[in-house]
Amino acid sequence: CRMRFPHGRLRRSAVLVAVMAAAAATTGLVPGTADAAVSCGVTYATSQWGEDGGGFTASVDVANTGDHIAGWTLTFTFPAVTESLNSGWNANWTSSGQNVHATNVNWNANLAPNGGNSISIGFVGNETGAYPSPAAISLNGTVCTTTYSS
Repeated sequence: CRMRFPHGRLRRSAVLVAVMAAAAATTGLVPGTADAAVSCGVTYATSQWGEDGGGFTASVDVANTGDHIAGWTLTFTFPAVTESLNSGWNANWTSSGQNVHATNVNWNANLAPNGGNSISIGFVGNETGAYPSPAAISLNGTVCTTTYSS
């Protein structure tokens, strides 16, 4: 017994649904979902010691002004080759050359939406000359609006 589909519409629909399901399973995407919209504001404040170099501390306050974030990575690049990361607090800090990465620790991984909360992290840096601030600071790949102070 052979089943007939009128004008092939049901058959095409069944094939389309099967293709979409396979694509979703392959890519990990589920129709109707999206990544969280990241929007952020950062205040980057420094305090230095030594006239011609020595070191500095940087306080980095991050406010989530977008959707809820569950897990974050903050990145920036030191503008001067003479700047380097020494140690930090309230985040897992790493650096490679001038590139700096801070990732959440367990207790500050969740950032409420629309400025519902902010995090305060910071680090100690080394410097042998001027103390320029990073040109751009990003949260989960999105450049944040940044205010600088010293």
